[in-house]
Amino acid sequence: MGRLGSGSPRGANLEARYPCGHVDKANRITQDRFVCRVCGHVDQADHNAALNIAYLGYVKYMTTTHGYWAA
Repeated sequence: MGRLGSGSPRGANLEARYPCGHVDKANRITQDRFVCRVCGHVDQADHNAALNIAYLGYVKYMTTTHGYWAA
């Protein structure tokens, strides 16, 4: 499984795909089209970025003292 970002939120949103997490600049076919080179998922680029932001926020919440997984 690939990493979910390149260290910057912008990189994670533009190049990664939730849930497979593959990061590759070639995933962005055009300004508004996203196609994952690993799992083949096709999405509108802004929608893909919104999914990544939501997922990263969820993971952060669930791994803090306020989340279910925190012990």
